[in-house]
Amino acid sequence: MVSTRYQCVTACGQATNATCGWITKPGKYNACRNRLLRQCRKWGVDTMCPATTTVAHPTPTTTTTTTVPYVPPTTTTIPAPVDPLSQFKGTTWDFVYTLVSTWDDTYSLGFTIGYTSNGTPVLDGTNEYGDNVGIGPVTDPSIPYHFLLLDPESSICEAFFFNITGPRSVSGEVFFFYTDCQTPVGSGTPHPFYGTMR
Repeated sequence: MVSTRYQCVTACGQATNATCGWITKPGKYNACRNRLLRQCRKWGVDTMCPATTTVAHPTPTTTTTTTVPYVPPTTTTIPAPVDPLSQFKGTTWDFVYTLVSTWDDTYSLGFTIGYTSNGTPVLDGTNEYGDNVGIGPVTDPSIPYHFLLLDPESSICEAFFFNITGPRSVSGEVFFFYTDCQTPVGSGTPHPFYGTMR
């Protein structure tokens, strides 16, 4: 350490008031004061709490004291934007649901992200038959799921709405539509499903 605590306490009284005086809560004021004193001990009294400078004016009865408080540098780290689909890139999933009997649909997801006409990202993939599928974030706030995997097969369109439930698992509901992926099959009642990553 460059300076002792006693030297810093003695020299930094005005710097403490200038730097921490605006804080009204005693605990936060003490934390600010202690931070300033630690920096003073590390960098020295001359750097952190320079002596006050008196500037004389033409009239000998008036003096101006200028104290330059130390303002510690702050750094802010802005996190990189998180791509919600990146966790699915290059993975293979089994989606299991029961509709009269138990079905296990396998999906292999790729690495290419495209965008719909409204700007929604879609990760490409294929089903067990090699047909194209796509997975993207759910953008409708009224839908209680975060992701949608759409599998438009030749005879039926399966829409898996789901949330991530673990590092290698998802669960949600599957809806069945005609090939237009808009007209519900039958009553349109969804069926629960779960998915596991291979």
